[in-house]
Amino acid sequence: MKSVTATHPVIVVGARSDERSIVKEVMMKTGGLLLLAAAFGGCLLPEWVRGGAYDLSRVNGIQAFSGSEAAKELLGNNGFVVADPSFKQIFEPYIKSPSVEKSSEQHPLGQSLPSFITTDSAWNTYHVLFEEGVKQLEDIQSRRLVQFSRGLLAAARDPQTGDPDLVWFASVGLALQDEPYRQSLMPEVKRMVDGLRNGSAPVPVPVGFDQSPLQYRAQGFYTRSPALSDYFAARQWYGGVVFRLANARETKAAVALSGLVSGRPELVARWRQMSDPFDVFLARAEDRTIREYAETATNVLGAGFTQGSISSAQLAEIQKRLAARLPLPCVSDQWLTPEQYAGFPNETRGFRLLPPRRLPDAVCFHETTDPRIPGRQYPSGLDFLAASPALRSPAAVRAVNGEFGKEVGARILNADCGPLPDSPHGEAMRLLATLQQPLPDQAPAALRTEAWSDLQLWTQLGAWAEQRHTWALHTKMTFDARGIIRPPMGMVAPHPDFFAGLAKLSRWTAEALDTAGLDRSFAAGAVAGELSDQFNLSQQMRASREPVNYEKMMEQVGQLEQFKNRYYEQHEAELTNGGARYAYPKAEQAVEALARRCAVGGATNEADIAALKLFFDCRENLPGMINDFAAVCDRLAGLAKKSLTGDTLTEVDAKWIENYGVILAGFQF
Repeated sequence: MKSVTATHPVIVVGARSDERSIVKEVMMKTGGLLLLAAAFGGCLLPEWVRGGAYDLSRVNGIQAFSGSEAAKELLGNNGFVVADPSFKQIFEPYIKSPSVEKSSEQHPLGQSLPSFITTDSAWNTYHVLFEEGVKQLEDIQSRRLVQFSRGLLAAARDPQTGDPDLVWFASVGLALQDEPYRQSLMPEVKRMVDGLRNGSAPVPVPVGFDQSPLQYRAQGFYTRSPALSDYFAARQWYGGVVFRLANARETKAAVALSGLVSGRPELVARWRQMSDPFDVFLARAEDRTIREYAETATNVLGAGFTQGSISSAQLAEIQKRLAARLPLPCVSDQWLTPEQYAGFPNETRGFRLLPPRRLPDAVCFHETTDPRIPGRQYPSGLDFLAASPALRSPAAVRAVNGEFGKEVGARILNADCGPLPDSPHGEAMRLLATLQQPLPDQAPAALRTEAWSDLQLWTQLGAWAEQRHTWALHTKMTFDARGIIRPPMGMVAPHPDFFAGLAKLSRWTAEALDTAGLDRSFAAGAVAGELSDQFNLSQQMRASREPVNYEKMMEQVGQLEQFKNRYYEQHEAELTNGGARYAYPKAEQAVEALARRCAVGGATNEADIAALKLFFDCRENLPGMINDFAAVCDRLAGLAKKSLTGDTLTEVDAKWIENYGVILAGFQF
């Protein structure tokens, strides 16, 4: 269903001479998260031990072990070891189990090791199917959300019962999914949308807190299509914007918003379709939304209320009643100042249209970082597996104490995560806890060791990480307070005179090369011939059955490859008209057509001449490049002076130094 990168550790368990086996375990990386997954290659039998270790010489199939000598030593001590063969799919090791006997009449392909099936292989298969189901659900939800946003925008614009103050809110939600509508936005609303889609700095919004664009970047399976990526951003908008209860203006707007939705059956139906499934899969939201606000407002104002009809006294009464029934949030996912973060439960309590769900691991991470544990900026997945009473095991406690020390470990163990939810996600976490249950004496000794429990801890961590990765859009992620100061990093050697002199030398060299005639002016006929020649050469290289030396090829056709990229960038809007997937192939086809016209002298119209000039500009213009390098040397001289004087680097300086290698690569072809 999907391709992954996998590594393949080997476990060998010693056995009696008539009961010998090899067992293998797969360690897999999925989406950047470490996961122990399938096992294969043998059944575990009662072990034969000599001198406190396993006698590997009496293990049938030991010749299939390909680990290092150090790995083999661990194998003899523990009965299993993690090594590193690799597979693309989790099921491959079972299919490709090594043969330990030569072919015979009974076994013409040789006899494979018998398989040992672990919990990891079954769990990962479940998760692949489960995530595909979530993806298909989200495809449906994507279409529902567009229709909901259009309906909400129409309701806000309704001259009889609408609310002009909420048009911006629905407009942003719709614009994040609807490209044509995005182009029609008022400038101030479009700035918000563009900032959320493409920016990096926090985006101010009319209610709640600044929104971080990083939270609007699609991840996981949401990156597989533009529609899902846009849905991710729009859903994040409706889930991330908080109408704060402590703010009278925002509470009034939230009451009006709840009235707009609850008063229209079609909007209520779509809202429930987008909310109810996640109540079932994950947990009830800790933030309050349409139901609570509409019910409270109706009790105070009566049916059919509008924002304009709410008096100050009525609004104060609504706030009072909501405060009595709204619990304080346990998780902050907002971009807060340190002062706000210190009191985030009161700061962030309020209304969200499609709120994300609170899970106990996010609560745990608030309890295991600063200020709860002073100076600890980042939590670990281990925190949750050690702190949660439902998941805690000796292996998790041992890992936390070993990784962070006993003092921090004790604080982690005392963190209050709250109970696991009564949902499929909660049940999945409870199921993982069974992997740490003690095994009976009849089980092989290698599987009753601390080392084996540690292996199961990796499985638990990987499975938990997969779940959080799948549910990233619909769960509250713990967000840190802004304002942490990190001094810019990096340094240039303190020799400003050298760098300044190199800049001067570079400019002199460029001028001499230019004077000598190295740089030349554009001539359409000559450039057309060069384009045709490079195109023909690239076609020959592609058709060749011989291995291609990539570096040599780029020396010969590098200008053509750069031209393709520049042509695509210049014509991206028209090329993506039929879909982004086919845009670059279209650019290549256009370049190919131009090259063929050049071959017969047909590149004479204005568009072709412009394209040839673009191709000409992609050449290695050495005088120009050396002049550009002189500017880099000037920048180095300025930074070198800061190294001499001890002046603090700016963020821009630090970023430039960080990218210095990329800058150099551009000058070294």
